[in-house]
Amino acid sequence: MLLANVPISHKQACVAKTENSSESICTTCKKGYFPHRNICFKCIGTCTACNSIRYCTECEPEYYELQCTIKCPKNCLECISDDKCTKCKDGWSGVHKCHCSHNCIREGDPETYCFTNGTCAKGCIRGKFGFGCNVDCPEKDRCLECHQFSGRCRKCVSGFYSVINHCDKKCGNCAPDASNEVTCSIEDGECSGPCIDGFYEKYCNQHCSENCLDPITKLNSCSKSTGECSACKIGFYGLTCSNKCSPNCKSGCNKTTGICDTCIDRYGINCTLICSQNCGTEPVGNSRKAICHRANGECLHCKLGFYGQFCDKPCPENCENYTENKQQCYKADGSCLKCQDGYFGTFCKQKCSKNCGRGENRKKGSCDQNTGRCDHGRMSGWYNNTCQETCNITCKDLLCHINTGECLSGCENGFEGVFCERCKQCNSATVEVLAVLLAAVTAALLASVVGLFCLYRRGKRANKAQNTAIYYNTSGVPRSGATESASPLNAPQQDLAYEALKANVTAGANYSQLEPSDDYHIYTQST
Repeated sequence: MLLANVPISHKQACVAKTENSSESICTTCKKGYFPHRNICFKCIGTCTACNSIRYCTECEPEYYELQCTIKCPKNCLECISDDKCTKCKDGWSGVHKCHCSHNCIREGDPETYCFTNGTCAKGCIRGKFGFGCNVDCPEKDRCLECHQFSGRCRKCVSGFYSVINHCDKKCGNCAPDASNEVTCSIEDGECSGPCIDGFYEKYCNQHCSENCLDPITKLNSCSKSTGECSACKIGFYGLTCSNKCSPNCKSGCNKTTGICDTCIDRYGINCTLICSQNCGTEPVGNSRKAICHRANGECLHCKLGFYGQFCDKPCPENCENYTENKQQCYKADGSCLKCQDGYFGTFCKQKCSKNCGRGENRKKGSCDQNTGRCDHGRMSGWYNNTCQETCNITCKDLLCHINTGECLSGCENGFEGVFCERCKQCNSATVEVLAVLLAAVTAALLASVVGLFCLYRRGKRANKAQNTAIYYNTSGVPRSGATESASPLNAPQQDLAYEALKANVTAGANYSQLEPSDDYHIYTQST
């Protein structure tokens, strides 16, 4: 056999040689060359290594035999015979023949991956089909998995469906799953899970009522199967929240019945009856709360100055008048929270004693609301809890203990004792003096009464002629042009004069409001 290869320079291919006396002999050539007659010749054909022109020691991939002229079985990268591969090409496997594609599902024993003809026994990996799973699924950008033999799509990318047309249709308003994938039936597009908020039915293409409101998420949502709202926006009711609550409902109404939850200024099932105009709120003035009982219209609280079930009764006239948000009397029975000055009792109908002290900034004498006891002292000359008893006339300055009547500042000259009730060294002269003193006081009192009566009679006659009026004041100073008709009176005389004036001054006369506890003077004046 002739050498077909043109040998390259032995200097380039020879890697080892022997020197003798006459010439250099090449003993070893580079891989792919063999030595012959001191020259390195290239291996022929598909040999990658040889030791002579006839014997290959190594073949190119996919070839075998002594001269590397026979091709290995299909998909073999290396083999030693036509039925025994020692190494498979990438993407292939199998015992001896490399007949099983890596596009086959490879689970379990490798012997079970494929049949002997190379058909994948367990199906194809995603995106492939065919007997050996070597063909891409149609519309591979949308179709993730297809049937091994027909190529019909079995699974679409997120949000698409359609078996026949290879996932060319979009799913409806399906809600994404936990992995954020939108999935629907590949056959007809029915959503696999719930709908996104605001849609319902199996394809999630129908809009929920705009009045639906999820009580937890506060978003528009309804039942996927029926479209029924789980809850309604305030002001609506019904299965789909299409009915309006009564305009008198305060905070919406029952979703099923439409009955108001609470009313605004009204009562009854649908808040059609108006609460009493005197119903108030608590705290007073808070218009955001209901003002009467939903069932029967009974006022929860009353406006200032009223009481009763429907706040239709005025508080007693002598209850304290408050200017701020505070009641005058109790709603249940009308009893006063506090009385005006000069009155006491549950309903402030009883007058305090005229002899009670006034206290600071008070126009009238005041007393305890429950007992009538004077709680700011008493007028001079009176004692006990209600100031109804007079101090002994023999007490100096008419001052005595408020509870016992004992004289506090001593006695008038000639008297002694706790109550100044005993004479000192009493004799007939002293008795006579005392009798004269008592007679003088009595005469003075009678003269005062007679004088007042005369003044009244004279004033009545003068009204016809000169129109004379009667005045009094507490300062002791006459009004302009008036003439004082009597000296200032002491406490007992004041009481007598007060009663006389009250009994005899006519309604037509000009006079100020008489106060039984005032110190006053009597004056006359021509008008």
